[in-house]
Amino acid sequence: MKRSPYPRNNLEVAQTFFEDACDLMLRFDLTFEQFGSIKTRRFKCFIDLRWAYECVLKAILAYQQPRDMERESLIQTVEKRGHKISALENSVSSDTKDFGLEDWGSQLDVLPIGLRYSLDGQDFRVAREDLYYKTVGSDIWLRRLRNYLGHIRDVVGKELGQHSGFVIATDIPKEKLFGTEYNKYRNVAEHRRKRIETMNNWTDCPAVERDPGKVSGAWVFRGTRIPVSALFENIEDGAGLSEFVDWFPGVTIEQARMVLAHAAHTLEAA
Repeated sequence: MKRSPYPRNNLEVAQTFFEDACDLMLRFDLTFEQFGSIKTRRFKCFIDLRWAYECVLKAILAYQQPRDMERESLIQTVEKRGHKISALENSVSSDTKDFGLEDWGSQLDVLPIGLRYSLDGQDFRVAREDLYYKTVGSDIWLRRLRNYLGHIRDVVGKELGQHSGFVIATDIPKEKLFGTEYNKYRNVAEHRRKRIETMNNWTDCPAVERDPGKVSGAWVFRGTRIPVSALFENIEDGAGLSEFVDWFPGVTIEQARMVLAHAAHTLEAA
């Protein structure tokens, strides 16, 4: 008998959502360090985390359903919760199994899903600047969310992994699991980092500094943790110097101008 290509019971549905969550978290990990400083791409990084959490919660919800539940009823039970994180958290929190969930719904539900799109993200940042810098615009907040999701993923993965035939995505090497997709993100990030690092001899620029224990040893604006590469990446995306210094508190307009002048001088001398 030919096997159906669609998930048939609660474990298979849970695995589908769980693997989606792992994929989204991997994409965040591969892109945020290199591209998170670009405002339009920062929104995309955030949405990857937000969707990952939604997928983890739906994996838990599917797992909690009876194993003999009809596929259509199972999918309807999961999907009728919609995309509200708080509703999903409430749906799974009543179960006897403790997955260590925290209340993130109150913070995530006020952030539009449409932030993945550049224009929506820009409109949100202008209209809700205070909320932006408390959430999406804060590296600390994003890292807290990422660390929390990593913990939940491990707990849920361990629970699901107890069942025979259930393959945990985190147990598979990333190169094998995601193939060319993994290599694409890794290679693009590495290429951009090397291009910025090698295009100039930054040791002669007083506006920047480098510390092996800070931001993985990247060149940063002096007195900050803002990579020099962030300036060039945002300019490539169409930002002006005044916008850049507004977006990255701690960097002065004079520092930005010195970096650009140094880069121009280095290229002329090459």
